[in-house]
Amino acid sequence: MEDSNPSWYISGIFGSLGQVTELTLAGQVLSRIITHQQAHPHLSLIRSINSIYTQNGFLSFYKGYRWNLAMSICKGFTRWSFNNFLFSFCDKTLPSSLQSQFSWLIPLLVGLGGAALETTLYLCPLESLKTREMTETNWKQKTFMWQVIRAEGLRIFFRGWTGLFPRQAVTWATYLMVYDKYRAWIISLRRGKGILMRDKLMLNFMTGATAAVLTTPLDLYKTQRQKLDPIQEKNIILSFKSLAKNYGIVGIYRSLPIRIIRSGVYAVATFTVMDFFNALPKRMKL
Repeated sequence: MEDSNPSWYISGIFGSLGQVTELTLAGQVLSRIITHQQAHPHLSLIRSINSIYTQNGFLSFYKGYRWNLAMSICKGFTRWSFNNFLFSFCDKTLPSSLQSQFSWLIPLLVGLGGAALETTLYLCPLESLKTREMTETNWKQKTFMWQVIRAEGLRIFFRGWTGLFPRQAVTWATYLMVYDKYRAWIISLRRGKGILMRDKLMLNFMTGATAAVLTTPLDLYKTQRQKLDPIQEKNIILSFKSLAKNYGIVGIYRSLPIRIIRSGVYAVATFTVMDFFNALPKRMKL
């Protein structure tokens, strides 16, 4: 296993490259379907795809791409550079006895810190603009930032924060802790045999799928708060009760299969790029 730790900006650059690669290959289309299903939880997967396609053919699946692209670049750079920095900082400052006794502590702290940073700085505003544009029924209608600010004020950029931050916190804390456990399991399983590429792909797909299962309800709530005609209830508990009453558990988890696929594709694409360029933080290398 490689012992060197790359510079934080190296992790950030290739983290961005990995996320843009995933978005361009499959992520945008999957994201469009996920957002449509979460905005309309009563629609099945086939009906959601057909509903999107009838707007303007295959091009309909790329509505909101510019906001997704901006998010991929921002998330890739800040997330992976910040993760690298925090991992290094925790490794240097926390006693080794504490790290060995509470192995989950560092991934938890890094995940929560990264989630707070990215949600507040750029993710909530860009997610809000993307969701509004994707849920606009007029194909030619685009969401322009200045128009939104003039009409609704700066509060639009923080609509859905109460759903987005828990989703990001759960996603990254879970992602990094589960990754750490799967990684240790694979290392012990392959001890003396060498790590194969299929081991790395399996590790990243399992981690992404696990995170998707845990965060789908929060992602649904975020979309419902940010869509063009948002739910008015701001209390997250009452909102879930209302969504469960209207759509049932099946409706809440309607987007789960596509989210698992997207999370798996994202994990495999991003980690493959970062592994190839030796840009993964030391604690995440196989």
